Amino acid sequence: VLTPPIKTAIEGAVALSDGSFGPNAKFWYPKRGGMETLPKSMGKHLNDGSVHTFTRVKKIHVKKHMLEFEDGSTCQYDNLISTAPISKLTLLADSVPAKVKQAVGKLKWNTVYTVNIGLEIPNLTPMHWAYYADPDLIFHRLSWPKNFAPSMAPSNCSSVAAEISSSNWKDIGKTDAKTLIRKTIQGLIKIGLITKAQAAKIKPDNH
Repeated sequence: VLTPPIKTAIEGAVALSDGSFGPNAKFWYPKRGGMETLPKSMGKHLNDGSVHTFTRVKKIHVKKHMLEFEDGSTCQYDNLISTAPISKLTLLADSVPAKVKQAVGKLKWNTVYTVNIGLEIPNLTPMHWAYYADPDLIFHRLSWPKNFAPSMAPSNCSSVAAEISSSNWKDIGKTDAKTLIRKTIQGLIKIGLITKAQAAKIKPDNH
């Protein structure tokens, strides 16, 4: 994350910014299909036998360069790039140095939940995303997918994605879906993004 010059920070705190600072001041986003378009496009260059979906990794055989899945199937790899949490990765791998295990045990992390809500409102806001430091709000960040690409919601609708962080240092209480949705809706009303009447039309049981 780039650190802005103090002059830029002060100006941004007292007046509207033109949004030209930072690595994501300008960005590209798929016109259709959302971010799922990227892995689907890469998948077109792979043969069917090399793609395993809805299959959990049971064990990583490091020296053999082999993945063992819970369904009993296996596959070889030349190089492994993992997106699993490091704490989980060390449990899956069959050969991890003791020093690495000790270091992983000292890591601190948080959990992020995302609540997505669709609304029959054409235009919620012109913003792409915004951060909220209010401790009374359950979410810390909101984003509006339709502003990334119009195809992300029907023409007469909008959606909002709320990101909620939780950790040993930030207890947010119950984290079941029903509670997170309810508190997110309450927060959207509090910041004035939606009215109580609009919130009443949301059907959280359809999540």
